[in-house]
Parts: sequence; structure tokens; C-alpha cells
Amino acid sequence: MNEYFLRREPFGGVLYYVQEGMLRFINHTAYEICSGLASQWSDEKILAHVQSQFEVDDPALVLSDIHNFREILSYPSKWPKGHTIAINSAATSIPTLSAPLEIHWEITGKCNLKCLHCYNDSIAASPQPTMDQIRSVVNELTDAKVKVRGIIVSGGEPLMHKHLKEILPLLRPLTAELVLATNGTLINESNIDWISSAIDVVNLSVDSSSAEQFAKFRGHPQVLNKVVKALRLFQSRNIPVIAQTTVSRYNIEALDELALLLKSEGATSWIVRMPLRIGRANDNEEAFLTWQEARANEPLFERLRTVYSPHFDVLHVGNRFNWSYTEPFIADERRKTDVLSCAAGTMLATIRADGTMVPCAIFGNTTNPQMHSQPVWNGRFLSEWRDAVCFNTMRGIKLERIEPCASCSKIAEVCGGGCRALAFHSFGSVYEPDPGCNYVRALRADKLATPRRP
Repeated sequence: MNEYFLRREPFGGVLYYVQEGMLRFINHTAYEICSGLASQWSDEKILAHVQSQFEVDDPALVLSDIHNFREILSYPSKWPKGHTIAINSAATSIPTLSAPLEIHWEITGKCNLKCLHCYNDSIAASPQPTMDQIRSVVNELTDAKVKVRGIIVSGGEPLMHKHLKEILPLLRPLTAELVLATNGTLINESNIDWISSAIDVVNLSVDSSSAEQFAKFRGHPQVLNKVVKALRLFQSRNIPVIAQTTVSRYNIEALDELALLLKSEGATSWIVRMPLRIGRANDNEEAFLTWQEARANEPLFERLRTVYSPHFDVLHVGNRFNWSYTEPFIADERRKTDVLSCAAGTMLATIRADGTMVPCAIFGNTTNPQMHSQPVWNGRFLSEWRDAVCFNTMRGIKLERIEPCASCSKIAEVCGGGCRALAFHSFGSVYEPDPGCNYVRALRADKLATPRRP
């Protein structure tokens, strides 16, 4: 079950399929079955274990459940694709987990670069938490015996926190996978050993194979040399490198060259994203493609996927929905009453540098009090996760309230309702549609012309 993360919950447990980011809520019996399967027990041993835990009227039904879960774990491709979370459509909200399954922790707002697309406007003089504040969260989770599937340590630039060498070992026991998200410019021979000994994966920002273009985008003259050096150092320590690239006018004509550079330097995965029109990207619109230009480049993105997929463990390139079709909006007469199953706030939380939490990093540095928690220091992390308005909002969004999504025939097979954070930034509410949808862009062109700053 290495592809899965299993955790006990008050209502039973959760089964998380890591590769696709899919989550299933399971009852107590199912949790014990999955735990037995993870231990490679025989059906008879699992049945005996379940019988020791619960009153079983019909052992044949338990054996049938064991068979069904073997199928579920063997064929995750059969999980419902339109949603992140598998949940009864009649439910009014998504159950609150005892803790997030993944934490994105911005341990500092400080950064040594000034990138044109930064979603939280990180600069050298930004705030950051103290070690006592960080320890208070770690101690709370440790005392509660919480284990999360992943923690992504980011910023700003996490190496700008002078206590990073202490922070990483503190976080290590809390998670099955510890990821460092860095721009790479501060990685060197003096710190690579203690960093690589503490983490499992690194997310490394690499935007161009051209030193001149990379420098313009990231605001530092030596950034390419420093990042390539970091990539080589991580490779020499056998740390998987996920290269993160943001599409802009500075690299759209040279993505092939970048792919070849990453391939030659041993990057294991490559994620090429369109910029999020939040934070500093709103002030640098001239640096990025228009939506029409992005759509026009879909043949380029598709060719990159075809040519380079064999060379990376994971390759994602281009528009989020990859919608380049021009067919008209087609309504589905059946109203969708599902709870919208976004990962943000249901299994994911982001701790910002000031100690407040948002449902996911894409909510960025919003000041809207309805969309961020109170500070989580000094024993308040789990209570804010459970009670903060922003998280409870994300756990009860009814698809029927979002138009045109509720009546769209494409929703189940394509987007599942899209991104609530981008809807919030574009239209001021999580109950609006995702602006990345071509249908929405056609219907809401006037509102999209002037981005909001929630």
C-alpha cells in the first residue's frame, strides 16, 4: 500500500491515493480491513481481526468487503475521476478530519528574490515565525499523535529562516513525506548534506535555460547558475527533484531547451504551470500570456507532453484544464446537488508566515477575515482547523449554488467544479465559477477584465 496513506479518524478512517490525490472516507470496519491489507494479512486473518473488534452477524459480508477493498486498492483507476473526495452525494458537508492530511507550511515570508509571479508578495523584509511559535504547533500535533501524509516547507524562501536546520528535523516525525520548496539559489556544499538528510523530495523553481531570461523573471543575475548547481547537488544526494516552471513571455519560446536541460541534469519530474493571477502577477501582467495566447499554445504544450513524458516520472504541462475546444456550452438538465469536493480545507491547509491558516496556498495573502483563520500558535492549530469559518465554508459548498457549473454537461469528466481559490480571487466569492474555464471566460468576460484583490 505504498501508493496509499491510511489514517484512523473518529468516524473510521481515510484512505488517500497519493498519485491522484484522491480521498475516500471509510467506516471503522473498512479501516481495519485496509489496515490488514497493508500488513499483507490473509483474508482469514483479517476476518478474525474484524470479529475480535466488532460483533459480526454475517462473516460472508466481511469477506465480501475484504474482496471489494482488494479490488479498490488494486485498481485505483476505477475511483471516481470527477472529484478529489469520494463522498455520498446526499451529504450536506464533507466530514472534518481530525487534522489535515497535507500541510503547506510557509515558515518565512522572507525571500532573496523578487519573482514576477509571486502569489504572496514575498520580499526580504517580510515577517516570519519564531522557533517557539513553530515548536508550539509541532508539540500540539505530536501530543495529539497526528501523522500527516505530507508537509511542504516553503516561504518566501525557506532557507531565509536562520533556524531551518532545526525546523526540518522537528517536522520529520510528523509526516510520511517532507518536501522542501525552494528557489535553489541558497543551496550550496555547506548545507546540502543536512538538508538532504532531512527531506524526501525537493520542489525546485526552474524557469528557463537562458541565464538572461531567467534573471529577468526572478530578479537575480546569477539565478540560473545557482539553480543548476542546486539541482546537481540534490542529484548527487539522490533526492528526487520536481522542477517547477511558470510559463511566461520569458520562456514560452524555449521550453524545449529547458526540458533538455532538466533531463540532462537529472530532474525526476517536471511541472509546467500557467501563472496564477494573484499576488505580484497582477502587477506584472505584461510578463504573462493572455488567456487567448495560452490557448493558442496548446499544440506546443501537447507536443511537450508527448515528447518528454518518457523522460520524467511525472510531467504536467500547460493549461489547467487543457481546454482548447471551441464547442458551445451544453447544459445538463439534471441539477448537481453534490458537495463540491475541493482538497482545500478538507484535507489540505496552509500555515502562513504570520501564523494564520488558509485552505490552500492559492488563497495567498488574502486579508479577508472570512477566508483565513486566527493564528495557530500556542495550541490553536487543531481548533482552528476544526472551527475556522474558512475551513467550514470549504467543507459545505454545494455545486448547485455555482453557475454555470451546476448545469454544465462537462463538469463530471473535466473539472469537478474547478478551483475555489481562483474563483474567490477573480469574483470575490468561493461560490463563483473557476475563471480558467473557457465557458466562464465567455460568460463573465466583463468581470474578469479587472481582477479583484480580496
